[in-house]
Amino acid sequence: MATVASYPNLDSSITPKRPRREAAEAADVYPYYAGYSYAWALSRLAAHDDSDGVVLDPWNGSGTSTLAASRLSRKSVGVELSPVPNSIAQARLARPEDVRPLRDLQEHGSTNGAAVGSSDPLELWFQSSTAGRLRRWSAVAAAARQPDASVMLVALFRVVKRLTKSFEGSNPTWTRVARDPYELLSVADADIDAAVISEHESVVAALPKSRAGADPVLLLASATALPLRTGSVRHILGSPPYLTRLDYAVAYARELAVLGIESRQSHLRTRLMGTTRIRKNADWEDEVGRLPESLQVVTESIRSHSSKESGGYYLKQAFQYFADLAASMKELTRVAVAGGTLDIVLQDSYYKDIHIPLARLCEDFLGSLGWQTATLESIPSPRLLTTLNSSAWKNTKSDIHESVLSMVKAW
Repeated sequence: MATVASYPNLDSSITPKRPRREAAEAADVYPYYAGYSYAWALSRLAAHDDSDGVVLDPWNGSGTSTLAASRLSRKSVGVELSPVPNSIAQARLARPEDVRPLRDLQEHGSTNGAAVGSSDPLELWFQSSTAGRLRRWSAVAAAARQPDASVMLVALFRVVKRLTKSFEGSNPTWTRVARDPYELLSVADADIDAAVISEHESVVAALPKSRAGADPVLLLASATALPLRTGSVRHILGSPPYLTRLDYAVAYARELAVLGIESRQSHLRTRLMGTTRIRKNADWEDEVGRLPESLQVVTESIRSHSSKESGGYYLKQAFQYFADLAASMKELTRVAVAGGTLDIVLQDSYYKDIHIPLARLCEDFLGSLGWQTATLESIPSPRLLTTLNSSAWKNTKSDIHESVLSMVKAW
């Protein structure tokens, strides 16, 4: 087994843990709680002398990997299924000099807001007139070209999130909707316009003043079916969703609403890896039979657990997650060249008191697909979103660690 010393250019003191505040490459224009630090991504890519190869992040999120590749003048592809982080990633690529002043587009956004239909997802928090005004601005963004479209969308994300702060609880991954019409927010048109203009200026001001290198290719697609040629990728850098039952669609319900998507009813919610919604018409017994043995051991432990619904809903959710994970690993293997490298950040989790060693499971599975381990580094994780669930504290657990799994495709 290779060690970190096998990567002569790697600064092993840099870990993937993101600082509480990170401004690098406009990371703070819209902080994305999933992922890793820009400094770590930059260091990990710089450790590999493969400047002619393509870098892939199959779970690109807000674009940290692809931005790091761009800074190193590497060709890169970012694949992300959700349009919200994809819009953030697009905005972070913008050069300030390429963003048109909002006043050039303001005429369209400043027309009188009109009531929208009850199906508009913004009306989960806003009265119809306010939702109509916000929708006018989102229509301007939809009609704009890049980078104006993504920069405007991020500004709108910021406005809507700020206006709906009263609907947030202690858990940042869940925002409630209005319980009755009296809770719906009403904001004057002029105040919405002023907020959009202010947030747009803030986003543009946070963008790096210059950016060298080739622009990444950002694709809306799933890691389980990568739209890439076989043997086209030299290095894979990313972090899949963990088995922590965090519903990424609901977590970004307000941002999806800006895009006209009602997260709780959307097909997107069902398709996302790690979703808490079970897909219909799935043959679960057949699915688990196709999983690697180490994953079957974990699912069998969940099935036989004494707690309620362990053999029902929770077992199906685990099957679904592992089936998506296995499909993603097969796709990574397909698109990687022989001799290609992989660095992925993973986090162990628990179902009740059952330890789910995600890094070891991925290592075993990728090993069966022709990958060889270079390093498996363990990093303590003192700040975890899973600790927000106080009802889970009663289950005995060891400290949860993140891991960096580095592998080389041998054949």
